[in-house]
Amino acid sequence: MAEAARDDRSDGAVQRVHRRKPRSLGHRLSIDAARVVYEARECAAEVLGAPDPLSVVLTKNATEAINCVLYGLLKPGDHVVTSGMEHNSVMRPLRFLEREGVELSIVPCSPAGVLDPDDAMAAVRRNTKLIVATHASNVMGALLPLDALAGIARQQGSFLSWMLPRPQAASLST
Repeated sequence: MAEAARDDRSDGAVQRVHRRKPRSLGHRLSIDAARVVYEARECAAEVLGAPDPLSVVLTKNATEAINCVLYGLLKPGDHVVTSGMEHNSVMRPLRFLEREGVELSIVPCSPAGVLDPDDAMAAVRRNTKLIVATHASNVMGALLPLDALAGIARQQGSFLSWMLPRPQAASLST
């Protein structure tokens, strides 16, 4: 049914499948909707290089995804390192969390948008919980050094996570 629904757009079949709750068990259209959601996870996992489609969390947009991570992970006393190139969808919640007791270090970039990984490493503290860095600036077009930032997170051990908002660069190689 899901394949047929995608192929037969004239009779509203796609709308019938997509309006069903994918988690309502036992209902045929709900099962078909769950299949469509899983296929979307598979596609996203392939594009993003995720090891398992079930590790892909679908949200309505990048801002909602960013908020889920920031508000779900950080608590007062935690420290965050971010770049000076971050979009408001990152900076606004970080500034709010800063008022709530989360410590924030903003690593400046060069006028050309280049981030020195050594500066990011120097900003890491004992209580650093997260490194947040965009991949591609939607203003400057600059690409930040993902491999180096991921290396910093790995080097610090399992206590440090990193978040990569990349809606402008999702299809670039991971």
